[in-house]
Amino acid sequence: MDTGTLKVMRKEEEDVISKLPEKVLGHILSHLPTIEAVQTSVLATKWRYLWTHIDNLDFDADDFLGDRNFFMDFVDRVLRLRHTNDIEKFSLRFYDLKSDLHRVNDWIRYAMSCNVKEIELLLLSSDEEGIPVRLPDNFSSCDSLVALNLGNDFVFDIPPTNKCFPSLKVLHVDVTSPDDEFLNKLLCSCPVLEDFSICGDFQYGGDYDYAFKISIPTLKKLKIKLIYDDFKDELDNEFIIETPKLEYLSIQDPSIAFFVIDEIPSLIEARVGIGHTNYVRDNLISEYRALRVMEVLKGVRNAKSLTLRENTIATLSSAFNDADDFPTFLHLMHLQLGIDYCFGWKLLPHFLKISPILKSLVLEKEYPMDEEDEIEREANFGWISPRFAPYCLSQHLKEIKMKNLWGSEDEVDVVKYLLENSKVLEKMCIKFDPGKEIVKEELDENMIKKFPRSSEKCKIEFV
Repeated sequence: MDTGTLKVMRKEEEDVISKLPEKVLGHILSHLPTIEAVQTSVLATKWRYLWTHIDNLDFDADDFLGDRNFFMDFVDRVLRLRHTNDIEKFSLRFYDLKSDLHRVNDWIRYAMSCNVKEIELLLLSSDEEGIPVRLPDNFSSCDSLVALNLGNDFVFDIPPTNKCFPSLKVLHVDVTSPDDEFLNKLLCSCPVLEDFSICGDFQYGGDYDYAFKISIPTLKKLKIKLIYDDFKDELDNEFIIETPKLEYLSIQDPSIAFFVIDEIPSLIEARVGIGHTNYVRDNLISEYRALRVMEVLKGVRNAKSLTLRENTIATLSSAFNDADDFPTFLHLMHLQLGIDYCFGWKLLPHFLKISPILKSLVLEKEYPMDEEDEIEREANFGWISPRFAPYCLSQHLKEIKMKNLWGSEDEVDVVKYLLENSKVLEKMCIKFDPGKEIVKEELDENMIKKFPRSSEKCKIEFV
């Protein structure tokens, strides 16, 4: 195909796009970063003002190569020239906030005046690290706002009536030194909130203990993620969770904060990663902190699906030996366990015993790596078969997935036990980890295929 033909084809493609209705073109431009949408004004006369109709505004100071004044002037110009139609989403990322907060707040007020539905803010100050950013005084009165994502510490006025954001359903906050009293007040003031997540990297909190009360009658989804560089046993952060309609709960916390969880009858799925396996290995986890993890387990006992990461299992294993210490999961049908390298399979029999209607089981093996990225030879995953087979194995368990196996002797015992005692099992799926050096070659695919099975329907798959 010659050059002339290619030019004609490109011209025809451009003409097809240009012939689209302006409303459609504006919708297309709304899915671009605002700086790119504005740049389309040079394409042709028809495109000159199309960008002024976009309903998504996405401003990122990184697009301006550190020229903060050019960035701020650009935002001012866009807001000044833009048509005053409603805004679907307003995103602003500014990493060098100094004495410009009043100007930034004017931009936020503009979005509020255009009935904005979603706001995403990341405002960082190079001069006042760890100091909350004060948003417009009337920010909480935004009636149209449905989703709010705040990427830094913040404060704003909450009215004396304790009622704000009447339409807000989704709230996500990233914090480093939060005002927990303000945040608690905010959470109980949002009348229709359904989805709340908090990510806390408390690097500026010092030795201050935070106390959060998440009391939201309408909440359906809750995610808590805490980040710590160093373990401090003396820290006692607290989370009180009163969410009777909650359906999904995720907790990630290496520090083992104190969680008080009220009854959650509607809970569908819970994912828990509390503690740190290295802290358990080095005997840094006290018994009273391990008890906190058990309290979380009791708080999620109504879940239908439960994922417990290896750090959670290691922490529990360090303090509990008897299945009677654990709550019974009467509604649990799907269970995923991380098998830690400190205590191995120790708690697997317990969880099988306390999950009487379990249908699906996922076991993911974790192991320590040395400086050469090889498995440490002292890793111990011993397995002791329970005296009596758990009820779920004979009546309900239909699918088992085992991940990150490498052919060790303990795996032989576990796989044999599960196959011999799972009477209604339909499928066992096994994945060996090809990326790690095999410790021992006690187990392979051919051996597994020869193991006796109590279920005639059971098929074994290797992935």
